[in-house]
Amino acid sequence: MKTVNKIAFWLLALAAMSLVGTLVLKIYDLLMKLNFENIWFSGFKVGFIAWIGMLINEHYHLIKSKKE
Repeated sequence: MKTVNKIAFWLLALAAMSLVGTLVLKIYDLLMKLNFENIWFSGFKVGFIAWIGMLINEHYHLIKSKKE
């Protein structure tokens, strides 16, 4: 059950990061008139990269704490 909870958490984190990435890009698009052609796909890419960074950070600290 713990594994299912972790998977659900990380999938929800991916959805949240993609949504926030899309919102931030949309705000930048409106303020700076960048004229992105597909704001949803660009926002998903930004959110996905942030999600990968979050996963790497989590596993780095997990490995570091096991070594000590």
